[in-house]
Amino acid sequence: MKQFWLSLAVFLGLASTAVPASADIQWTLGCSDSPCTGSNANHNYGTVTAVQIGNGANAKVEVTIVLAANNYFMATGSHSGIAWDMSVVPGAITILTQNPPPAGVVHSDASKFTTQALNGSYDDQPFTSGGNGNFNYAITPNASGASSATETSIVFDLTKTGGLTLSDALFGHNAGGYYWAVDIGQDCQVPAGKSALKCASTGVVAANTPVRVPEPGTWTMSIAGLAGLTGLMALRRRRKLVRV
Repeated sequence: MKQFWLSLAVFLGLASTAVPASADIQWTLGCSDSPCTGSNANHNYGTVTAVQIGNGANAKVEVTIVLAANNYFMATGSHSGIAWDMSVVPGAITILTQNPPPAGVVHSDASKFTTQALNGSYDDQPFTSGGNGNFNYAITPNASGASSATETSIVFDLTKTGGLTLSDALFGHNAGGYYWAVDIGQDCQVPAGKSALKCASTGVVAANTPVRVPEPGTWTMSIAGLAGLTGLMALRRRRKLVRV
């Protein structure tokens, strides 16, 4: 019995280290019209999540952007709307339509956005001002003002012939350290007695620090490994007490 517990613990421990630690990459849109420093970096205007789906030639990267409550996508002035950088040029950007979405799926409506040319140059100030450099990829919301804004989330696929995988090198940042810039209306409400949306302000928000979100399998195997080791230690302790 002791040998069984030992074998199980070793197996689970090795399995937990064999599961890839990389999974979703997530950014918080934490800056609004100024650098991500000091108290300005503590805001949350929404999240951007990138996850790899499939493997080999079928691998693709799916990006989901969900804005915080009462924030809406819009493209004001000369801003492109949603802009980012990548080290690998994708073959296509496909906006998904999930409207109405299945249970648990983020709402997305391709008719509300326009995909811009690949590997272009998109200026979303202030995060591209000075020596920061422009972004190479962009999607523009069709809404240009609060009265026409309707979308608070979007899902799109990035694909490439031969497959496109998620890695640290896939999403890059401009010289200012910004990975994403998103033009939004902030604190938007429909005033009492009115039908049109009104936003307290508009501006470009950005993200500059990604974090890894481990796959569920990683947590499961790690917990199982710890459970196995704990069981083995408890068994050995009981055996020692019996001998005494």
